[in-house]
Amino acid sequence: MDLLLRGRGADSGARPLWLLRLCGAAMGFAIYVLADLLGVREVSGFSPFPLLTSAMVAGVLIAPSRFGTVLWLMLGVLVTTVCIVAFTPVLRAPARHFVRADNSQQPVDAIVVLSGGINGEGLLSLGMMNRLASGM
Repeated sequence: MDLLLRGRGADSGARPLWLLRLCGAAMGFAIYVLADLLGVREVSGFSPFPLLTSAMVAGVLIAPSRFGTVLWLMLGVLVTTVCIVAFTPVLRAPARHFVRADNSQQPVDAIVVLSGGINGEGLLSLGMMNRLASGM
């Protein structure tokens, strides 16, 4: 941790620049993965490769500068957010609003399940089987 927190710029001492940049790229990758877990890629609409590449390049450029601690701060905020969202019931109540639950006990004539597919053998894919089971 001392590698990126102290010794910015010209006073970086005996630490090789390539090592600082490698740590920056790794932190940029971790920041991308955590942000992707939170749905940033789906919201932005970009393909994953340009986002991953730009996150790693930004890490390479920022790590040796005096703003290298920003990478640690961003990573800490994202880890905390992912842990709160994934492991606590904080979002359970707001998420219930988006879940559709029909309690109708009336018989229906047909069930239509959309957005499915079949594999090469002509069988239903796993995602389609899950949608079909939840539709019934």
